[in-house]
Amino acid sequence: MKRFFNLVMAVAATMILASSCNNETVDEPVDDNTFYLTATQFTGLHKGLGKSGMYMVMLSDAEELHNYVFTLYNKLGEVDENGFVTIPSGTYTSSEYQGDFTVYSVAMYTDYSGGTEDPKRATFTESTVVVSDNKLVLTAVIEDVTHVVTYEGELSMLADIPDSDVDLVADHAYAY
Repeated sequence: MKRFFNLVMAVAATMILASSCNNETVDEPVDDNTFYLTATQFTGLHKGLGKSGMYMVMLSDAEELHNYVFTLYNKLGEVDENGFVTIPSGTYTSSEYQGDFTVYSVAMYTDYSGGTEDPKRATFTESTVVVSDNKLVLTAVIEDVTHVVTYEGELSMLADIPDSDVDLVADHAYAY
C-alpha cells in the first residue's frame, strides 16, 4: 500500500512540476528500502547481572517466518507478585558494551520465508529499540535494509532474581 501511495504522489508531483514554468529537472522517486513487520509473538528471558540485567527477546510474526533475536541491557525492571519482570521503558541503542539502555551488538535475524531447509540468517549492523508501556519498536539495519518491527502487548518475562542473602555461621573451616 505504501508503494502505491508513493507512486501516486510521484505521478502527482511530476504533473504539477511539468505544468509549471520552471525548467528544473525532477529526480525519480527512490524506494525507501524499508521492511515493516508487526510482530505477534514475544518471547523473553531475563538474566540478572548484579544491579543490571539482560533481557533476551525474540520477536516473530504469527507464522514464525521472520524472527528477530536481540539482548537489551538495563537495570532490573518492575517485578510483579508472580516473579515476572517488565522491560524498563526507554530507548536502547546498539553497543559493543553492556551498559544500561544498550542493545548488545550480537543480534540476529532469521528469515524462513524461503523454506525451513535453508533459512537466511544475518546480524544487525545497527539497531535501536524503543520500549514503552506494552509496546516495543525495533529498528535495525540488516544487510543494508532497514527493518522496523513493532510489537504491542505485554513485555514481561520470568525474572532471574538471586536468592536473598543468607547469614551462615560456619562450624568448621578447611584451608590449603
